[in-house]
Amino acid sequence: MCHCFFCLFVFFCRVHGSYEQLWAGQVADALVDLTGGLAERWTLKDPGRSMEKERTGRVLEKMVFRRLMNLKERCVISCSVLSSRQGASELGEFHAFIVSDMLHLSRVSGKEIILLRIRNPWGRRCWKGHWREGGQGWSQLDPVVASELLSQIQEGEFWVEEEEFFKEFDEITIGFPVTEDGQLQSLYTEKVLSHTQHLCGSWVKGQSAGGCRNNNSFPVNPKFWLRICEQSEVCIALLQKPRKYCADWAGRTRNLTRLAEEGSSLTEGIQGKNYQAVGLHIWKVEKRRFNLPKTLSAPPVVGTICHSYDREVHLHSDLAPGYYLIVPSTFLKDAESDFLLRVFSTGRICLSEIKPPPTDATLCEELPPGTEEHSMKVTLRQHCQDSKCLPIGFHIFQVPNSSWKPHTCSFLHLEPLVSCVPHCYSQEVSQLCRLSAGNYVIVPSTYLPNTEGNFTVVITTKIDRKRIQSQETLGQILQEVSFTAVMKR
Repeated sequence: MCHCFFCLFVFFCRVHGSYEQLWAGQVADALVDLTGGLAERWTLKDPGRSMEKERTGRVLEKMVFRRLMNLKERCVISCSVLSSRQGASELGEFHAFIVSDMLHLSRVSGKEIILLRIRNPWGRRCWKGHWREGGQGWSQLDPVVASELLSQIQEGEFWVEEEEFFKEFDEITIGFPVTEDGQLQSLYTEKVLSHTQHLCGSWVKGQSAGGCRNNNSFPVNPKFWLRICEQSEVCIALLQKPRKYCADWAGRTRNLTRLAEEGSSLTEGIQGKNYQAVGLHIWKVEKRRFNLPKTLSAPPVVGTICHSYDREVHLHSDLAPGYYLIVPSTFLKDAESDFLLRVFSTGRICLSEIKPPPTDATLCEELPPGTEEHSMKVTLRQHCQDSKCLPIGFHIFQVPNSSWKPHTCSFLHLEPLVSCVPHCYSQEVSQLCRLSAGNYVIVPSTYLPNTEGNFTVVITTKIDRKRIQSQETLGQILQEVSFTAVMKR
């Protein structure tokens, strides 16, 4: 057993880069690193309106806890103490234990007594509760039964009665079971989450770091399509990449000392330094083309209670077939970080990123001032062979003023003035139109997401010139190319 724990310790050191990176970690993060799956956290007490409730949001009821203990042979169940009490006074705060067994002694004692077997990874029996060796709790059992139970525990293990467990401990963390085939099982229904997909993303300052829903820039956050093909139990996880806490050991020691002197929670201080406060929200949409601001202003189908400084946050829900919009976000606007979005489902799914057009790929044309309308022809030409053409088309939007920024996509809630659809498998599509003076945005697109190709947009303006009496014929209608751009899409 010691050799196994040493191997795991070395494994985590290699994953995180050094031994010092393993100091003051979270059990949930360790379980995710070890299994590649998910880990769920609950609080064992109802803290009312305290910050702890806002952070975890879930209070574990006793009946649910007993059901979860049936999975003890297939997953790791850990409990922790966040504040010292009588039973755990010698163990210190933020210490993690393993819950390895549960015994119902109703038949033996004549009343309902449920004992939990707890392991202290430090290897010391320093529990001071009623069911310690020689404690008052054992007087409720037959001496033979009590002696047998005490003989079963090994160094570092102790028994705790269920009521005492909920009184003395604060949190419980459970890793999702993993089948022999390497697939996750749901903690809630024990169904196999046999379908999984993942995509990477980033919050970039000035582009895709829109902040939480309190900001009007929330729509610029990264967005993902999730297609649910059949009624499914779905778990969606947002795992953010940690930032470097500090460069060397000496610097870290000074920072930890400063956090302690300020009186802040040590683990929360380190967590806040390494991670952004992140959240995750999901909306159901009826069709692929929809009004983005209107959709995001409505309540989501499911979302995190708040933005938290955890490395990973995730959602669990039963979802009906259809399309869903997933928006991961940071609490603060312009907060940068990389992340991994993972989806686990009992049914078939399809996950794809909604890639916004690059700033230079959104073509803006300003027509000269005047009240008259201008005739023009817009042509979208893709650079491909006939056998490899993509289905292409475009839309033309009018923006209200020149202060807008292309990457905000704030114009997408408007109806396009001109649309060249349906998308065609052709090297070139074009549309004739008459537009009045103003600012316009041209959005070229393919029918399918995540398809790449080179294209050219040509805007041809019809210019009427007065006839000039001359020996040369200059009075004919001229065609003038006013804008040509080549971009990669």
